[in-house]
Amino acid sequence: MNIAGVEVPVFNGVDFETRAYDLFEQEPWLDDAVEAVKNVVSIQIEREIIREQHRLIARELQVTTQRVNLFEKVKIPEAKENIRVINIAIGDADTSAVARSKIAKKKLQETTAA
Repeated sequence: MNIAGVEVPVFNGVDFETRAYDLFEQEPWLDDAVEAVKNVVSIQIEREIIREQHRLIARELQVTTQRVNLFEKVKIPEAKENIRVINIAIGDADTSAVARSKIAKKKLQETTAA
């Protein structure tokens, strides 16, 4: 089964091999005892599978938390700083382009006036 992107084992039950025995030679409570032991073993196995599910999901939660923290505390601030630097560079380029165009316009006017 897949839970939150993690493949986890699923408990589908336990198959027991039961040997035939003579009901007249065994104690009358043996059937109940066999069922009780089957139930206990089944519950123990199910408990182990649930523990493994918990371990796998907890590990995935830890990895996801680390990734979220990496983005929130490192990558996003880096990206914001890079965007700020790019905006400054674009502003400088715009200012430089305006200044060059004014100089070119002034030179053009001087050459046409002469």
